[in-house]
Amino acid sequence: MPLEDGFPRDGETPSETVLVDRIRAGDPAAFEALYRTYWQRLYAFAFRYVQSKEDAEELVQEVFFRIWRRRAHWVPAGAVRNYLYLAVRNAACDRLERAAVARRWRQTQADDPCQQALVKESDLAARP
Repeated sequence: MPLEDGFPRDGETPSETVLVDRIRAGDPAAFEALYRTYWQRLYAFAFRYVQSKEDAEELVQEVFFRIWRRRAHWVPAGAVRNYLYLAVRNAACDRLERAAVARRWRQTQADDPCQQALVKESDLAARP
C-alpha cells in the first residue's frame, strides 16, 4: 500500500519512501535494512539519555519492535530518520520519568514511619 500520494515527504528520500512502503507491506528484508541502517546511531543517541548500555539497547529495540508490530499502520510524519530519533528520545524520556517516579515513591515509603514499622514487624515474624 503506497503512502498517501506516493511521493516522499519533507526530508525523506525516495528510497526511504519505498522502504516504508515495503515495511508496511510486511517485508522483513526492508525492516532489517532499516534496522541495520539506524540501529548503531540510535543506540548511541539513547545512551546519551539513559547512560546505560542495557537501557539504551532496550529502548532502541522497543522502538523497532513497535514499528514492526504496527507496521501496517506505520506512516512516519516527515523523514524516517527524524521519526526514529524522536521515537527513541520520547522512549528515553518516558523511561527516565518512570524511574524518577519510582525513586520518589521508594523515598516516601522509606520516610513513612508506619511503613518502617510494618517492615520491622515482618522481619520479626520471619525469624524462628
